[in-house]
Amino acid sequence: MTEQPVPPSNTVEVGIDLGDPQYLRVAEWLHGQYTLEWWQELGDLLGGRPGWRCDLTSEGLLWSFGASGSSLFNITLPRTDADTEDVHEDGVAPDGSNVYDYEADAMVPFGTISELLTWLEANEHRHANHLANLREMAMTFDWKVLKTLGWKAHVTHVDGTWVGTVDGIPTDATFSSTLPGLTAALRELIAAAFDAPAEVTPDIGLSVKLDQAGTAALTD
Repeated sequence: MTEQPVPPSNTVEVGIDLGDPQYLRVAEWLHGQYTLEWWQELGDLLGGRPGWRCDLTSEGLLWSFGASGSSLFNITLPRTDADTEDVHEDGVAPDGSNVYDYEADAMVPFGTISELLTWLEANEHRHANHLANLREMAMTFDWKVLKTLGWKAHVTHVDGTWVGTVDGIPTDATFSSTLPGLTAALRELIAAAFDAPAEVTPDIGLSVKLDQAGTAALTD
């Protein structure tokens, strides 16, 4: 009996772009219109901030901080208490925010977004060496994790300069005058985060997502 080939439609990957305005549409759909201002304020703070990402979970949207998909700090919609529904259920907008700090195993409350920002700037650095601490794991099988994980870079073009960041690498943006130069620099960034030897750098798997400005610069 001849095995039937797998149709291409079976292997199509579908992603959800949580950028604005889809991010707010998903927030309203999952958490209610009363929460939109809260989600927008949080998205304005964390969107594009190194090390932060927004995930879609079984309980709704969840902001997480940590290198290479780890979850060292979490922020989600605050609740009135541990046993009740989200505070927006009765039409009352969320008040303040809470950060779950995994290392301390504690929930840290904040009354305003500025208080949250102050705390983040004082605490994110605690995990600056998180990837370096995973070096022993990463170096197994000739650094296979670095080479095959599939790192994703977000790239734009501003005033003649290519600018890029890498998902899972909590660091500031990297710059270059050329796109090939930028991708090389981003690979070096990944290798440096794991304290990997320079010879590993060219083999690191990296996909690049260009925004509108980057695409326009590429086609000019």
